[in-house]
Amino acid sequence: YNSQGKTKEIESLEKNLENATVKAPSSGRIGEITDGEKTDSSGNQLPLITIVQTNDLLVKGSINENNMNALTPGMDIIVRSRVDEQTWMGVLSQIDTDNPVQSQDNYMLFDSGDGTANSSKYPFVVELESTDGLMLGQHVYVEPYYGEAGEADSWKLPSWYIEDID
Repeated sequence: YNSQGKTKEIESLEKNLENATVKAPSSGRIGEITDGEKTDSSGNQLPLITIVQTNDLLVKGSINENNMNALTPGMDIIVRSRVDEQTWMGVLSQIDTDNPVQSQDNYMLFDSGDGTANSSKYPFVVELESTDGLMLGQHVYVEPYYGEAGEADSWKLPSWYIEDID
């Protein structure tokens, strides 16, 4: 009887072992493995395995409420490196106006008089066409792209800037 019980238990454990493969929703590298008992500063349990996605990098930033009209989802974006002349093209995929960025600053902020010190900031995401040469965590400049590459002798104005007198 004991042998039959152990045989069934072994079969059950072997079946569990066959189904124990974990598949990640994206490719990448393992960033961190925890023991399952660690928690964040709020007491929430941290994930057992953190996967850092390396195949598709996104550019995340925040925009001030005073400048919100400069960016719209779907517009072309040029991303410039802060250290060299490298650039990447992308599309602004979203601006999250429902979740303003919470400032973690613990120092005194002096207002320059333009009203931006106390205004809300909203996170946005840019999906890049290519990430060649871009490093994870790299700081970059993000600008709207109006087709100015190679056209130094011309000015591009948005359509709302031009008014017909008639």
